[in-house]
Amino acid sequence: MHASRPGHPSTLAATLLLATACGAAPIVPAPSADQAAAAPIVRGMQWNLTGVSSAMFGDCPNFSQIGNGDFMAVVSRDHGRFSRTGALIAWHYPSHGDNRLRVAQVGVGSPGSVQWADDLLLEGQRVLPDTALVETTLRDPAGRFAVVVEDVAWPGADDVAARRVTVRNRTARPLTGLHVVFHGHFALSLTGLGDRLRYDAAAGALLQHNAGAGLAVAVGAAT
Repeated sequence: MHASRPGHPSTLAATLLLATACGAAPIVPAPSADQAAAAPIVRGMQWNLTGVSSAMFGDCPNFSQIGNGDFMAVVSRDHGRFSRTGALIAWHYPSHGDNRLRVAQVGVGSPGSVQWADDLLLEGQRVLPDTALVETTLRDPAGRFAVVVEDVAWPGADDVAARRVTVRNRTARPLTGLHVVFHGHFALSLTGLGDRLRYDAAAGALLQHNAGAGLAVAVGAAT
């Protein structure tokens, strides 16, 4: 899925909202006192295959996660297996085993071209102190602009992730014709087969759905 809005100020900002809805998530009850008492206590060697998989396929690309207890999304760093700098590379909902996202990336478009975040240089990534906001800062290799991507689980809303993208001019002259671009590849089923996608003009959002699962993607721009 792809949406963009044009603009040409010294600071260009856009926000992408991702909202999911599914059937009731499975509930795993806590064990009773009798079950807990009867459970075996195992002590000994714990097998950790992380080192093996990293040696074979590269380190995990995860920089940080955002979530609200119902969903979890993963922000990628610039290295590791299948990394996509600054992208969301997983969306687990309604359980950790249900990854409904292949990749969601942002970029900066100009007449005739697009520079995705993968084409930019990473300046830094951090979780802002005392917040749940993940910030990724990138820059154009030519030094014309910087891009700040902020990811957060939207406070007070059910299962909504927000990505705010800000483009800052780093030159002494105006940059014209730039616009923020979003791309997302979601699969509500394991294979993606059976997914349906439509644009809801009244809501201003792309709606994707499959049996028992749904996703809405909306984009807003500000200058």
